[in-house]
Amino acid sequence: MTLIDDSRLERPLPAPIKKVLETMFAAYSQVIVKSEFGEGFSGSRVFLVRSLREDGRSELPSVVKVDEIDRIKKEWRAYQDCIRNRLPGVAGISDTPVYPPDNQYGGLRYPLAGDGAFNVVSLQDYCRQASIDDIGYVLERLFKSLEKIWEQKNFQPEFRLHTAYDSFLHPNLLIECTAALTEATLRDLSPNTVQKQSRPHQIGDGIKLSGFQVVRVSRKSRSVVLDMPSHLPNAYRLQVQSVPNIDAFKVGQIMPSLTGRVKQTREGALQELAKEIVGPGVDVTAVSLPRSNGDSLPNPLVALPQLLNKSFDAYTACIHADLHLGNVLVEPESRNIHLIDFVNAREDHVLRDFLNLELAVVNRQLPAAFDKAELIPKRIIPFYERLHCALRYPGQVSPPPGLEKPFALLRTIRKAAAHYLCKQNEWGEYYAGLVFYLLGSLRYDDLKKMPGARQAAFWGAATTLK
Repeated sequence: MTLIDDSRLERPLPAPIKKVLETMFAAYSQVIVKSEFGEGFSGSRVFLVRSLREDGRSELPSVVKVDEIDRIKKEWRAYQDCIRNRLPGVAGISDTPVYPPDNQYGGLRYPLAGDGAFNVVSLQDYCRQASIDDIGYVLERLFKSLEKIWEQKNFQPEFRLHTAYDSFLHPNLLIECTAALTEATLRDLSPNTVQKQSRPHQIGDGIKLSGFQVVRVSRKSRSVVLDMPSHLPNAYRLQVQSVPNIDAFKVGQIMPSLTGRVKQTREGALQELAKEIVGPGVDVTAVSLPRSNGDSLPNPLVALPQLLNKSFDAYTACIHADLHLGNVLVEPESRNIHLIDFVNAREDHVLRDFLNLELAVVNRQLPAAFDKAELIPKRIIPFYERLHCALRYPGQVSPPPGLEKPFALLRTIRKAAAHYLCKQNEWGEYYAGLVFYLLGSLRYDDLKKMPGARQAAFWGAATTLK
């Protein structure tokens, strides 16, 4: 039996996760779990491990991901469809995933850049310690590698933003399952009736759900995420809690009928968060929000429904679709890079990969820079205004003092993204997606632990709409 040494972690690994590692490295005597990467949002766990043979000799480190079986299977399919043999040396999965019997988890292994000969860190950690020039070099290498899939882009006239971005926001409805409801009081909600509702749904409404496709199943919390069936050209993300017989739900299936009550709406969830962010005395339902200089900014919550209904001519291609700073690994000595976590890889709006990177900088790098420079998060307003001007007038706009590194990162990201704008120098397409990403990030629980992160995201969305 393979010995799993997890003594270097803050907490011991649960038995089901150890079982995945034992199965994956069954031919080895020991696996040393060196560290855990912690920047993801999906609930998976990603480790840097080193395996020892029976004769005691060690092999080079590798990266292992453990997640619920449905998610591992989804990633394996996405990898085969979009990534495999298309990004050589940068993105890969070693062998096939493992699924231990009688276990809710599976696992897969990523080969490291440079075959694991050097130390490896996430791009998130690399950005904290490296110089602006080194970070710029790594980003350029990343973009050059991903060009291989981005450049196989397809033109999509009237690309509808709602279909592409609805799933990144809070669910349209959060529904609590309950069987104790009278049939006559229920409102039918199915893919056929989404656009035919006589009034907006409200907290407490009784709902009879049917016909939606299962997108994600969380057996531990007994919840499912639903959306329109994949063959329909629309989107309507829902989350359902306290689901009975949760083991009967499979990703990709059309759900059986369920009844429940509306526990939360998207509008209500965003308004509650906005009240915490802007503070007392500000009407979060108003069309505009006050600035300290007496000017005002558009309220992104009010603008959101109309923005979702917009469409742009756009480019689509196979994308990573979760390209945040934690899913890019860097070897600091060689500046080699490697990508992990392909669970969301698919054909989609090319700009989404750049938006994911920008969001990661705003959520993770910028609040720390504000704090170090003794600036309030609302300073993202002039920061974003200056960044916009820097793209329009190259070489003529300097970064704000103390914010040089995040400014340089975002300028590099946007400069690369400009190549994939459908209309040259028309940033409306990018900015619309950025508003969705910034508002969507407010649902991340871990942002609550980062002082200023949610405030920067909210005011960044308002500034982007200006």
